[in-house]
Amino acid sequence: MLVSCCWKVGEERGTWPLRELGEKEHKLTMMTRRRLTPLGRMAFEGLERSSVALSQRDIPWVVSCRHGDASRMVNLLSSLSKGELLSPTDFSMSVHNAIIGAYSILTKSKKMHTALSAAESSFEAGLIEAFALQQERKETVGYMYYDMPLPSPYEEKVDNTFPETCIALLLKEGENEKGEGLHLNYRSDPEQGIEKCVHDVMSFIGFLKSDETRYEMPVSGGRFLWERYG
Repeated sequence: MLVSCCWKVGEERGTWPLRELGEKEHKLTMMTRRRLTPLGRMAFEGLERSSVALSQRDIPWVVSCRHGDASRMVNLLSSLSKGELLSPTDFSMSVHNAIIGAYSILTKSKKMHTALSAAESSFEAGLIEAFALQQERKETVGYMYYDMPLPSPYEEKVDNTFPETCIALLLKEGENEKGEGLHLNYRSDPEQGIEKCVHDVMSFIGFLKSDETRYEMPVSGGRFLWERYG
């Protein structure tokens, strides 16, 4: 079940359950900050904000991002087209698990992490992976979805109207310290097709901010059912 969530959508920041957004516990070193793009710094903030609710910070993480660190991709392709040497930092940090890998190094985490992408269904695909991992391991699992609009010259090639988005959830057995929680169940439906996910993130955040007690989230092959209690 969901026991904690924080998000950043454009300029809006919020949490569920509602709490003050304090200072980050881990201050970025100058070396780490230089290696991160705005996407990476946003993801680090999401990981830090969500970890405030943890008594034990070393947990498995699943992270999902549709486009990855596209600004690094542009830098690498531009250098190749000009016959220039590639930036070692852009090259090493361009892989899809680079950000969560850098975070695990900073926090000295020894737990597993999974990084994935699934086009328009990246949010739902990551949630399925995190839910399955939590059900299998019966321990707290973190899930984060993050993305930014594509930079030039790719901004007109795909739907690029969404704001920069980062949402981090903690899934575990039991309730949070306030006795609140959201039960999460998955129902298989072989006839359920792939749904576009960008707007589902906003819809899910809207549910968290509301007083609604139930919320259905269609995913490929079935649907998630969230039920509020406490």
